[in-house]
Amino acid sequence: MISQTSRSAENLGSRSLSRATKKEKKETRMDLTSEYEAKTARVIVTFNCERNCVYCCNKYGRIMSQATRISNVSSLRGFNTICVTGGEPLLSPEKTLSIIRDIREVCVGAPVYLYTARFIENMSEILDAVDGMHFTLHDSTTANEVDDFNRLQDMLRGRTGSYRLYISPSITLPVTVVPNLWKRVEVKPWMSEQQLLDLQPGGLPVGESVFILEPTEKRGSHGVVSRSWRSG
Repeated sequence: MISQTSRSAENLGSRSLSRATKKEKKETRMDLTSEYEAKTARVIVTFNCERNCVYCCNKYGRIMSQATRISNVSSLRGFNTICVTGGEPLLSPEKTLSIIRDIREVCVGAPVYLYTARFIENMSEILDAVDGMHFTLHDSTTANEVDDFNRLQDMLRGRTGSYRLYISPSITLPVTVVPNLWKRVEVKPWMSEQQLLDLQPGGLPVGESVFILEPTEKRGSHGVVSRSWRSG
């Protein structure tokens, strides 16, 4: 059950989507002609994940075949919207923070958004580093993860970033959503690869490109291997 006060998932979904339906249909078209045509880079920084979702888009072969493998973030120069995703980026928060900071040096002024389903203790540091977040509550969400989600909502109070929430309609635990914190709340099934391909060319939003960041390896004088995602 998902609630704002004590509403069910169905009611929340109908409210958020109905409120969005008339407005967001128009806004979606605006997004397609502004945000996405402005060159969006979706950057996969890891494939590591604690889940094994059948609907994970990283398993969509035809869509992922369009991804470009890069060894450093300088390849993102010229993109003015960056989405950092995985896998689960917050399984390695320090690495992800370092990548985000390097991206900011390369793509000066470009908003950086993080896609995650994980809460960590130093979440405030992550929130400080990005312009917004897309947070997901999967159907396998546990009671502890619901508690962590509530802690995240407490942290979002007073922040001005763009925060979006996706909730699986198959979630079985009670979840309370504070609506004022979220720019968008979606309660709907994940789309299949074919549905995405039917919806938009190549299965990707207009103007969006997918990158897989694979850092270069450097072996030090004592045989210690380090990995770098910076140029040079």
